[in-house]
Order: sequence, then C-alpha cells, then structure tokens
Amino acid sequence: MFRVALFLFVFVAFSSEVFADKKCLDEAADFAEKICGEIQTSGYTQLIEANGELKVGISGIVRKVLGDAGANVNGKILQNTYEGVLREDLAKAQFNVIDCKMKMANAAISQVCMQQSDLNHHEERKKISMVGSWAGSPDCTVVFYNDNGEDIEGRCDNNGYSHRIKGTYTDPSNIVVTVTRVDPNNCATNTRGYIKINDNNSATYGQNGWDGCGIKTGSGTQSWSRL
Repeated sequence: MFRVALFLFVFVAFSSEVFADKKCLDEAADFAEKICGEIQTSGYTQLIEANGELKVGISGIVRKVLGDAGANVNGKILQNTYEGVLREDLAKAQFNVIDCKMKMANAAISQVCMQQSDLNHHEERKKISMVGSWAGSPDCTVVFYNDNGEDIEGRCDNNGYSHRIKGTYTDPSNIVVTVTRVDPNNCATNTRGYIKINDNNSATYGQNGWDGCGIKTGSGTQSWSRL
C-alpha cells in the first residue's frame, strides 16, 4: 500500500513539470523503497562516518539494490543521487524510513527521470530534418540541401531571382535564418527570419521585409508543407 502511495506522491510532485518515462518513475520509487527498507532492516541509525563519508555498509546496500542498473550511465547517476541524499539530507538526524523513501524517490526523479525525459525529447525532435523540398512560398519551391542538426542551408530560385537561406537552430524546433536575395542584375540584399518546425511535414516561416536593390516590402509569414 505504501509503495502505491509513494509512487503517486512522487508522480504528482513532478508530472506538472514534465511527463517523465513511467518506467523511470516506477523504478526510482521502487529503488528508493528497497534501499531505505534494507537500511532500516540492517539496524543502521547513523549513516555517515566521522569524516562525513557514507558508512561502507550503506554504500553496499545502495549498490546491491541497484544491481545491474549500476553498470550503465543512469545506474551510476542513480547511485550518486541516492548516496548524495543519504549523506547530505538524511544524515543530520536519526534515520527515518518514511522520510528516506520520499526524499530518495524525489531526488531520483528530478535528477534522473526528468533529465532523461528532456534528453529523449531533444533527440526525438532532432530526428526531424529540413532536408528536402517544401511548398508554401508563392515565389518558388524551397529546397534545403543541408541540415546537420545545428545549421541549415537551402535556396529558393525563380525567374532569375535566387534566395539563399542559411540558419542556425536555437532549439530543436526553432531556427533563425538569414536570407540573401540576388536579382537578375546580381544586386544582393539580406533580411532575417525564422523557421518553426511543427512536425515532420509542416513548418511555419516568417521574415522581415526586404529593403534594398529597388525593393521594399513588409514582414510576413508562410505555412510550409513538405513535398
């Protein structure tokens, strides 16, 4: 019963900030309950040595409960997180198993699950590449030929006019761009703009107006779709 209550407590505490992976949430609460339960069963009332380090037996319990998880990156982060809570937050008073479970689970979720969720989201969004042809400009088809996840390059050519687009990601969904317009007389002018990636097949484009080479326009936006 307490296991369910603990999971609900930590899930509600963080779900408003990020939808972390349920498996990570569940494991964080499960590991916290097992570690604190074993510490209670072992009879330890003080967790640290006189020099401020965790007692060897306490570190052993953490490593034992984590098991195979301690061999990967997240497992090592979990171990450091749990040991940090035991050493810094729980060593100031006599050991309390309920306080231990709550603080350990919350720390694991905030320092491991939430960060992993952000990383997964970032990697997922990075899979969307602008490379390809896009419709939506009234003047020409926009073609991107480079997207390395940091910078993009593309162009839009029509009737002797070329538009060269260079941009840089500010985050996985947004790109700031500079567009260079070259007319048939080889006169070039620049303006700034942005691309917002909505999903794999749609994006929103906006730019400032042109002012140079005999042309002056206002700003505007376009809805692009992948061809």
